[in-house]
Amino acid sequence: MKVRKPYLLALFLFASTPFLDAKTEIDDTLIEYKPVEGMRATPPEALAKWRERKLALFIHWTVTADRGRSVTQSHSRHSRFKPSGKIPPEEYDLYYKEFNPVRYNPQEWTQMAQDAGLKYIVYVSKHHDGFSLFDTAYSEYDIMSSPYGKDVLKMLADACRASGVELGLYYSPRDWYHPAFDTDRHDPEYNDFYLAQMTELATNYGPIVELWFDGMTPAGPDKWKDTPEQVAEMLRELHPDIMLNPRGGVPADFETYETKYGPYKRDIPWQRCSTLTVFAWNYRTPDIPVRSIEELLDELVYTIGRGGNYLLNIGPRADGSLDENHVRQFRAFGEFVKPHGEAIYGTIAGPFIDGAWGASTAKGNTTYLFIRSAIEGPFQIPLSDAEIESASLLNPAGKLSFEKTETGYALDLPPVSDDWTHSFRVVKLQLDQPATRLDPRPLNPYLVPTSLAASSSKMGQPAENAADDSVQTYWQPASPKDQVAWLEYQYDQPVTFNHVSLGYDHGWMPVTSSRIEAYQEGEWKVLLQMKDPVARPFHAIEPTTTNRIRFVQEGRRSNTLEVVEMKVWFE
Repeated sequence: MKVRKPYLLALFLFASTPFLDAKTEIDDTLIEYKPVEGMRATPPEALAKWRERKLALFIHWTVTADRGRSVTQSHSRHSRFKPSGKIPPEEYDLYYKEFNPVRYNPQEWTQMAQDAGLKYIVYVSKHHDGFSLFDTAYSEYDIMSSPYGKDVLKMLADACRASGVELGLYYSPRDWYHPAFDTDRHDPEYNDFYLAQMTELATNYGPIVELWFDGMTPAGPDKWKDTPEQVAEMLRELHPDIMLNPRGGVPADFETYETKYGPYKRDIPWQRCSTLTVFAWNYRTPDIPVRSIEELLDELVYTIGRGGNYLLNIGPRADGSLDENHVRQFRAFGEFVKPHGEAIYGTIAGPFIDGAWGASTAKGNTTYLFIRSAIEGPFQIPLSDAEIESASLLNPAGKLSFEKTETGYALDLPPVSDDWTHSFRVVKLQLDQPATRLDPRPLNPYLVPTSLAASSSKMGQPAENAADDSVQTYWQPASPKDQVAWLEYQYDQPVTFNHVSLGYDHGWMPVTSSRIEAYQEGEWKVLLQMKDPVARPFHAIEPTTTNRIRFVQEGRRSNTLEVVEMKVWFE
């Protein structure tokens, strides 16, 4: 039986010597950070370091690896929050007795991260199933009680320090194993357990650069009391530069978009997390498809081009080894990232808003354009408020010619070489002033509606919010019970368009239909059906002429739709 350790003493001793590292130079040309509701005013140096890292490796590893199930779809413990899995607790909770990762090699994991150009790792220390993948004194349900019997997190932390890859942690406050979670014993029994485990993680494994929480529900604030605040205060005291995501019950340092694109944002830090395989976080079976390198590079470009950080996941096998197909894809990802690192690390969203052509980033007086490789010849850049001093390709390196036009510049893009295999080329533009301070503008003008309409609107969130160029406002239907909601753009004269992009949040509501429609010949015609409107940065359709365009969404239970923006254009 494990004995409780005096973790408060450990906290006191650890707090006397917080982790220190070299100062990070702060680019004073960056847009001033403006925290919004639910976020804290992150220290500038911590934010600068986080933006400098930009790319990270997510590692989901637990007892369901190789069993063909996701950890979030396996455990069927009775709770007000009912997971969709069918495995009964008496079976699931014994899987750890077979968990023996004899092929675990953390140096292989850190090497793969380096090969892919990923600066830090976010390791799942405990998921919703409650199994602790670290040595904890507060539960028998941990890696030390498995046949392996070694602290895999300590081994990974050592490998990270040796390689220069930094360490972040995922931790689920939600716990389907602990008997006190979301019961009348939650406070103090589970709260004490939670604080004790977080103290172990904060004091036993060296510097932690990010803490990725994942859900407090179904337990409400009345059960958590002030425990989330205690945890956050302890983490920030011991790790001054740590960044916390918004799922821990406290003001966060960045927004989280799970497998979705956030809107274009310069002044609000955000991160997209995504899977290497087709929506499978932990390793299930070898036949789960691996997503193409073209799709991964799209995610990279349109995430950093909108100002976000990118967290790409891999799931190790139960024996600790990595699927060679997965490793190969990470290496291919790194073959693009490494030669273009200056356009990625430490950047914010560039002055040119993304479109079908690609996206841009910015750093100091430089903007970088990630342009689709198929584009060649004169490339029009709307830039009348700054001068281009030089233009060049990053890889293969070479100067580019350009000339001034009435609206900006025309950049001469040569055809790609026969041996170029990537879907983007990166152009570096050196300007005569900070690119980070130029007003953002699309390469192809948006079709701004004359008026807007909606199925209904909640007070304070009218339809007009979707077209006001602010990511801090949104349109929302009047009632969460509306199972069909629509937002309409109306024009005085017919317009021709072939692209639509959406920025919205529908929470965890099950969606049955999302579509774009145009009003033609006296009726609404469906132009595009979408499984998830924000799983792609934009949607291309056949050129369509109309004076009424609308986005429609239907849900099975309730509609919690919040549309931050809808953009329409022809490109």
